[in-house]
Amino acid sequence: MKAIIRQELLALSRERLPLMLFTVFVSMISVSSLIGFLTKTTVSDVWIRTREAGLTSAPNPFASLSPLYYARNSIIYIILVGTLMAIIAGVSSALRDRKAATIDLILSRPTSRSAYIYGKLIGITIWLSLSLFLVGVIAAVVISIIFGAALPASDYARLAVFFLLALPLLSGFAVIGMFAGLLSKRETSALLLPISFWAFVTFVIPQIGTAARPVALLNPVPLPPTSGGPFGALNFFIGPFAVSEQFKVASGKILNDPDISGDFSKAIISILGFAVLTSFLISMVKRTSIRGVLSE
Repeated sequence: MKAIIRQELLALSRERLPLMLFTVFVSMISVSSLIGFLTKTTVSDVWIRTREAGLTSAPNPFASLSPLYYARNSIIYIILVGTLMAIIAGVSSALRDRKAATIDLILSRPTSRSAYIYGKLIGITIWLSLSLFLVGVIAAVVISIIFGAALPASDYARLAVFFLLALPLLSGFAVIGMFAGLLSKRETSALLLPISFWAFVTFVIPQIGTAARPVALLNPVPLPPTSGGPFGALNFFIGPFAVSEQFKVASGKILNDPDISGDFSKAIISILGFAVLTSFLISMVKRTSIRGVLSE
């Protein structure tokens, strides 16, 4: 299994598409704090001018916000870019050996099906962990520069927990990508199916439960649960399966976002359950399916 893990890490460090998405992911996380800073500066300038004109006596809306406010946009980039990066990494991992026709050779050696699959999955998880560690360090440095001083240790700890929480979310989508790559007959369907699943989980399920517009789902603050009526009933049953919205709730609580409402415990259970369920799903892939012929 160690050889499979090492090979997976080496392959992911060389493949263009996962590296391209990794570059986009790092870039977006890097500028997300700057976007938050510019938003705060713009709104504060408007507030100052309004107060000087005698048009308001309300306090500055950003006066009491934590420095971690600047990290709230990272939630969206993890959901939109990070999960797609994980899916592509999973698909690429599964298709690599099938396209090169080396999978039969690998499985002819004293290597079990589970060792092959989980060796690849562990390699992807390590790669995702390193990616999240890098973007976490960048986010901490950028926020510290914007804030003009080192943050309290508790804030750095919350940032670390936030990016650590993203790992089971990304790993779950990586497994979905890997599952599709192992079973699909064609390369195009191996890419299309997990991305369609991602779109369904990220946009369709939250819409079914809240009747939200798709644009509203791009906000790092999740919509409050609908109470009563058909949408409230639907949200009660399918809300836990909207892992992207649950990630928003858990992340917002970790980052001390005052606008976040929701049950933190249920959100954590939903995210971890998603990772466990997908890991169990891929363990059911049969040896004969892995060795299936891949069509163009």
